[in-house]
Amino acid sequence: MVELSNSLMIKTLLIFGNELEKCKITMYLWHTKKSNMRPYLWITLLSLSVLTNVNSQTPYNVDIFDFAKPRDPKTLPMPDPAILLSGPELEAILGLPNQSVTVKSPKDAGGMQVKNTFYKWNDPTNPNTGIFIQLMTNPVFDEYEEYNSIIVSSKLLKGEAAPGLPQPITFKEKNVGKLKVAYSVEGSRVYWNIGNNYAISLSFNMLGLNEPQLVKIIDQLIPTFNKNLLAKLLE
Repeated sequence: MVELSNSLMIKTLLIFGNELEKCKITMYLWHTKKSNMRPYLWITLLSLSVLTNVNSQTPYNVDIFDFAKPRDPKTLPMPDPAILLSGPELEAILGLPNQSVTVKSPKDAGGMQVKNTFYKWNDPTNPNTGIFIQLMTNPVFDEYEEYNSIIVSSKLLKGEAAPGLPQPITFKEKNVGKLKVAYSVEGSRVYWNIGNNYAISLSFNMLGLNEPQLVKIIDQLIPTFNKNLLAKLLE
């Protein structure tokens, strides 16, 4: 493990260090209680291009850069997805008119381990058009600390059972920068995870949504959501 004794060493490694050293710095900064060290976490994340480097074609060999070890969900912040993806941000991603999206987080569908948010807008051809986002911590932490980190791989390997369908919904793999994502045009669903601590899913109710459209949405929505989530965790 790289010895991180002072801010000068951190600065040096950020400039000259390799990717592994930067990863180790990030894990250290995440766990440190020293507030003066937190600005370096932002620098490290940016240097690794974890969130916004959508042009990269070389994924990490994990579902996302694991900036934090598995933690008890009871100790994790659990922000409302409505804070992590605003109505105006979704309007910009989907090319919708200003103030056309209604954001609603149901009071009876949130808690320590899961938070849900609905995004709705008017569509004359489909009165229930919208997107559903779910943020989840590990529901079986005591039994399997790495549960969230295998969700994407599980969807890609086994698919997902759906009521009324004889076969599971199939998923394809996509890299958003260095983040591995599972998406299904057939099921209008997307899954990704933040290390072992958070898993996120999207469900779409949009008539005529095709694969190029879904991929374009993924490329814009996921970096925005992840950036806002990490900003919230660092408050």
